[in-house]
Amino acid sequence: RSLARGRGALTASQTLKMEDAERFYAEHRGRFFFQRLVSSMSAGPLEAVVLEGPDVVQRWRDAMGPTHLAKARAAPSTLRGRFATSD
Repeated sequence: RSLARGRGALTASQTLKMEDAERFYAEHRGRFFFQRLVSSMSAGPLEAVVLEGPDVVQRWRDAMGPTHLAKARAAPSTLRGRFATSD
């Protein structure tokens, strides 16, 4: 695990075990995307990010963009608008 500070965020590089991903995303169990989500999140290294600052959660969500693919594609300046391939 590596940690780095910068621009109001603390990041940690790590790989989740499938059972850890299932526990973290437990609120989504039973939804159509659950198995794909936990499989993807445990498939390899990820960057966990701790954000800080005023309205940081809303600013992060704005940067990520809409969760539905059609809406994300209509927002090409967001991360999901640029890179999403499915809901």
